[in-house]
Amino acid sequence: LSECRVVRCGIEADSPRGARLPRQSGGYDACAPGLRESRRRCGMDLAEGPSLCEGVGRLSLQSSPSDSPQDGPLRHGAEVMKLAEERAGWYDQLLLFAEQRAACLLDWKASANCGVCLYHLGERKASWDSYRQAVLATGGFERDVSDADMLSDENVGKFCRQLDREFRADGWLADGAADLALFGLFAHRGRASEVASRAWHDLLPNHYFVVMSALRERLSTPARPIQQVCTDDSRPDFQRDNCLALLATPDTFFVETGGAKRARLQPAVVDICVRITAASGGSLDFVVEEVAPPDE
Repeated sequence: LSECRVVRCGIEADSPRGARLPRQSGGYDACAPGLRESRRRCGMDLAEGPSLCEGVGRLSLQSSPSDSPQDGPLRHGAEVMKLAEERAGWYDQLLLFAEQRAACLLDWKASANCGVCLYHLGERKASWDSYRQAVLATGGFERDVSDADMLSDENVGKFCRQLDREFRADGWLADGAADLALFGLFAHRGRASEVASRAWHDLLPNHYFVVMSALRERLSTPARPIQQVCTDDSRPDFQRDNCLALLATPDTFFVETGGAKRARLQPAVVDICVRITAASGGSLDFVVEEVAPPDE
């Protein structure tokens, strides 16, 4: 759970911006089932690509909004609200493009548009990964893609070069306060459960990390210390509006199984169901209230 929740991205020797997709001889075998389905749906001739989704040119890194990660720490009041509202707009666009990408892995424009939205949400590592998916899609996932390939790509190269400059400047350091402000806004709109129902651990990993840290701090007590919190995927029906089903532990989540295929939860892991309530006073703060699980 911890290895993909980092806020500052590490550097690997062969690729400074994260690991490549698993590769088998002859292409990306790990993507084969989804890729075959995409080829069936879309066909291999993508000459009419503009009809697949909105063009990348409509979204641009050149007009960065005020929530750019390098703008520094957030201030209080109207600025926080304005930033959160802007990010909410990019988030809603991201959901649409993510659906298009899931429907057709070969739709490189959907992946590229995801990359633009993620950039404006401050998720620069995820943005880079989406651009990598776009470049892979243009080649039908038939070959590996290096960082140099991404920087020189005719479709998304300018976006990748912008991210590359920012990586060299700050290592893609995230703005946790801005990430939490978006969740606070969603609490006011009755959408807090989307951290679970929209799988933020995959879609918005930095936001997910910050939200889980905030929930852990508010749920932990001297009588019940909590070290880690995550969303509980076994209760999808409860993850609605501002309700969240969580798993919490005072230590680690999983038992060391010595290579066993199925992980087992530690005995100390507990279920916690909560309702997120918007705080009064015009701020984006929120209150976490424990509620009885739906089966009790």
